[in-house]
Amino acid sequence: MTVILRKYGLGYLSVPKVACTSIKAMMFEVENGFAFRPFSANGQMRWIHNFYPSVPFAELKRGRLRDLHRITVVRDPIKRALSCHSNRVVQHRELSREIAGERLAGSGLPFDPDLSTFVRNIAEYSRRVAEIGHHTAPLTIFLGEDPGYFHRIYRFEELPEMVADVGRITGKDVALEVMQRSSGSAKIEQLSPDEIALLKDYYAEDYAIFGAYF
Repeated sequence: MTVILRKYGLGYLSVPKVACTSIKAMMFEVENGFAFRPFSANGQMRWIHNFYPSVPFAELKRGRLRDLHRITVVRDPIKRALSCHSNRVVQHRELSREIAGERLAGSGLPFDPDLSTFVRNIAEYSRRVAEIGHHTAPLTIFLGEDPGYFHRIYRFEELPEMVADVGRITGKDVALEVMQRSSGSAKIEQLSPDEIALLKDYYAEDYAIFGAYF
């Protein structure tokens, strides 16, 4: 499950690379009354996603969400893919030889791919490296195929409105802190027409189902 604030009748379904780390941290503070900070337990680091994991819609126990005001935030799939490259590939180097060596071995895929290489091989990188697959999976994987399931779908650009609504619903003074900062930001202008077309085809279902929100 992502976030269930039953006390306030609110449920939030998250999507990777759609401000979900920041939103989950905000929701944690609403639920617990103090800010979340990563910590170590039994030798392992615990992050906000350990408490509120983003899980496929098909695996949700939707009965727990039945009586809640259900919200989510969506983002243009191309911008999600660009964010994944900036954050997971460039900053965290999840496609480096040191981290993904065995999983990319024999694939012919370059390590530490530039943006163009990443986009042109997004399906294969996503298939071979779970961390990349998680952050590039279509919106429909996490949100299902019926926008009507949600009482409110916010565009990424409407995050301030979402924060205000959460404050109104919970009666809390809430704020959204940017939790994931990338060392560089890829731009759509860096993509060729062919690469844009490739991504639109890769995310065709997202555009068909949620396109009105992008």
